[in-house]
Amino acid sequence: MSVRSLGVHALKDIDERVELFQVIGPGLRADFPPPRTAGSHPTNLPPRQQPLIGRDTELAALTELLARDNVSLVTLTGPGGTGKTRLALATGAKLLPSFADGVFFVDLSALADPALVIGAIAQALSLRESPGRSLQKTLREHLSSTEMLLILDNFEQVMGAAREVSTLVTAAPAIKVLVTSRETLRVRGEKEFSVAPLAVPHSSDDPEAVADSPAVALFLSRAKDVRPDLEPGPSDLSLVADICRRLDGLPLAIELAAARVKVLSLPALNERLAHGLKVLTSGRRDASERQRTLRGAIAWSYDLLAVGEETLFRRLGLFAGGFSLEAAEAVCDRGDLDLDVLDGLASLVDKSLVRTDELRERFSMLETIREFALETLEESGEGEDLRRAHAEFFRALAEEAEPHLVGRHQKDWLDRLERDLDNIRAALRWSFLTRRDLAVRTAAGVRRLWAVRGYLSEGHSWLTRALAVAPANSGVTVMILRGLATIVQMQGDNDEAERLASEGLDLSTALGDSEGTISFLVTLGLVAEEGRDFDAAEARFEDAVEVARRHGPTSGLSKLINNLGSVALARDELERAERLFNDSLELQREQPDEESRALALLNLGLVALRRGSRQTAWDLIVESLASSAALGQSEFIVSNLEILATIVVAEGEAREAAQLLGLSDVLQSSTGFSLPAFERELRNQTLETIQQTIDAAALERALEEGRASDVGDVVHRLRARAAATVAHPGET
Repeated sequence: MSVRSLGVHALKDIDERVELFQVIGPGLRADFPPPRTAGSHPTNLPPRQQPLIGRDTELAALTELLARDNVSLVTLTGPGGTGKTRLALATGAKLLPSFADGVFFVDLSALADPALVIGAIAQALSLRESPGRSLQKTLREHLSSTEMLLILDNFEQVMGAAREVSTLVTAAPAIKVLVTSRETLRVRGEKEFSVAPLAVPHSSDDPEAVADSPAVALFLSRAKDVRPDLEPGPSDLSLVADICRRLDGLPLAIELAAARVKVLSLPALNERLAHGLKVLTSGRRDASERQRTLRGAIAWSYDLLAVGEETLFRRLGLFAGGFSLEAAEAVCDRGDLDLDVLDGLASLVDKSLVRTDELRERFSMLETIREFALETLEESGEGEDLRRAHAEFFRALAEEAEPHLVGRHQKDWLDRLERDLDNIRAALRWSFLTRRDLAVRTAAGVRRLWAVRGYLSEGHSWLTRALAVAPANSGVTVMILRGLATIVQMQGDNDEAERLASEGLDLSTALGDSEGTISFLVTLGLVAEEGRDFDAAEARFEDAVEVARRHGPTSGLSKLINNLGSVALARDELERAERLFNDSLELQREQPDEESRALALLNLGLVALRRGSRQTAWDLIVESLASSAALGQSEFIVSNLEILATIVVAEGEAREAAQLLGLSDVLQSSTGFSLPAFERELRNQTLETIQQTIDAAALERALEEGRASDVGDVVHRLRARAAATVAHPGET
């Protein structure tokens, strides 16, 4: 008897993910389909959502609508504050088991440019632009073979992207799209689902009926969050019913009012509302009564703030996509606040005007509340000064991050910039209109974020704009050219990459900028290598190494040596390639660079495999896979999986080899990464061997198991296997 790992899965009522095993033995079935647990369906839905209250009927109707074969696009419509987003999230969670490729949420609230919608969807799906293909094409091709639910939230401000969304739906027959918007997209096949306010009790209802009212139930639930001891009697329920009727059953208005029971009694709260809400229309005379009531509820909460809290609140409206405490302090405290920013944030969180994550490391506002904050900021007359402070802060962050976007702390800084990508976009938009010098410096600082994390089209656009206004013959122009040359080379436009790199090489040489010189030499070498001109590629890479050595140690030297090793490997010069990859590893130990380490380990594994040393290759490539997964380097992960499948099938493990290929398939589809010729040849040989060992049905089941698996779980299992092999070298 033995056991076979089925991977790590999420199980109902168990907090931690657990590894499942199948017992293998004589007389026992061995061809079960992959387990369908929560972990089998990829998703980025928040793991802990607040309970959806009072929407059982809508939830059932919406899930039934999306289940219809002839429905692919549904738009939830209604004014801000009716709970469209929460209903969409609850629907996604309920339907998650129904979509083999998962449910993904795309927050569009921070976007103002419809051209960024495709990038936002791709980011949610962890897609990257690949050489020679636009992000739109990569996304369409990925979705065309997936069974997925996409939730596009807050679409009303990017209506120009409606046609593109319609095109995605047409190109991908197995996906469904759920949109939240204040208006429909007006495209073919769209089904509108209107989200009304919550039902409120009638004045004649008895206490039991009042308590069962959806609006009252929501108020009491949120009130108990801030007053756990609240136990309303019949008279209290009558007051709550009055409050909910005055607020027209709008969920956001109800939640804002409920938050006030921390400092107001129910009678006092009702008394304040009885005197009417201050309705802030800001010139919008065409606003509906419900929208006016919602805005009045926000205005009322705003008017109850202390002066310092009011000032902080309206200034926080500048932040798109959330913000850190550090950012709030730097931008909002202009020396005129009469409160500590952290204390002010805590108070605004308590009043439901600001949201925070569990660790209170990031803060955000609902978009409706943020719109109100921005309007009050403009009315205050301090909008432009605060926008300048906002742009200056993110310019400083970009410049602080820039030297750390390679080397030991690369991932931490990339993560930090990506969390504030919406703020960086907002800062760039304002700066290009008002302070181009800030825009150029910000774009230069974050150029590697766009390249490494796959925002190639967006990065190309920003850097092209920056290059057009950058000061001639300057260091910042070199940085812009470096970023632009790298991106266009990654996009497959080698002629343009060569032109930009040649221009940049001349300028960096004239300025004595060694880092710029190295970067442009590498780009020119990669262009030559892509054209299979290995002599030219080697010459460029050797020139880059010489410059790096002449001007002292650099964090990029390890990767430069790797480039030379790759040329040697392509020429089948195994001894020289191995020596160069080991030199790269040695340099990486002196100046840690996890990206270079992962690549060197992968390449050393290839050398070992070509020499027939499967165990050595296995150990090296499993370690490379672990490093690549930690960095999120999808291209390296795919290469590692393909080579590991080749090793595993040679050891007689056809089923596991197919599982590895299945996971590789998913990642290739999601990233657009194309296998190099050598790895394609290995894959064909691996598949041929698998097909000679197991039948077509078993192969498809194993591939499906791999597609449903998680990279982190696979890494954990393979590293455990490698450790067991070291501990018991005589066992298989």
